[in-house]
Amino acid sequence: GIVGLETLLPLSLQLVHWEKAKLLDLLQTAVGASIAELTKALGWQAHTVRAAFTGLRKRGYDVVRDKGDDGVTRYRVPAEGSK
Repeated sequence: GIVGLETLLPLSLQLVHWEKAKLLDLLQTAVGASIAELTKALGWQAHTVRAAFTGLRKRGYDVVRDKGDDGVTRYRVPAEGSK
C-alpha cells in the first residue's frame, strides 16, 4: 500500500503541520478569531500567533484585521484571499 506522508515525517514536523492547519481553520471562519482565542486554542503565546500571521502573509495569504463593536480585534483569512 501507499505510505501516508504523516508516517514519513518526524513527530515534530507533523505537529507543526497540524498547528498551521488548525490556525488556518480558525482564521477561515466568517468571524475569524482574536489573539486571545488563538492563544487558547493553539497553546501559543501572543507573539507566536502574530509571527504566524507574518508567515501566512509571506506565503500569500490575506490576513484581514477587523475591530468589532466590542473593541476586540479579530483576524481572519477570507476564502478568496487564501493561497
